[in-house]
Amino acid sequence: MKLLSIIASLMWLFLDVAWAIPSYRSRIPNGFNVVGPDGSSWSAVGHSTPNTGSSINAFGQDFKANGFQWTEALCKMDSDGDGRSNGKELGDPDCVWS
Repeated sequence: MKLLSIIASLMWLFLDVAWAIPSYRSRIPNGFNVVGPDGSSWSAVGHSTPNTGSSINAFGQDFKANGFQWTEALCKMDSDGDGRSNGKELGDPDCVWS
């Protein structure tokens, strides 16, 4: 029974880390137009690499903590610590997108 519990926990962790959900992109401003630091398309918004299968980055963790919704609080955060709010980075500097 304990082994089954461990296996189930590991499976949940894997899904949480590696499973990008494309519909989440529609829940943030310009979610289908996010670009990475080099200007290339970043389709796996909230993940550490531009494509699915990578760990959740700081924005992904904050998005999850906000119920996978674009909130004023999430908008005003600077998830990646670069001095620009999530809203500014995603084209919603006034946090009015809905």
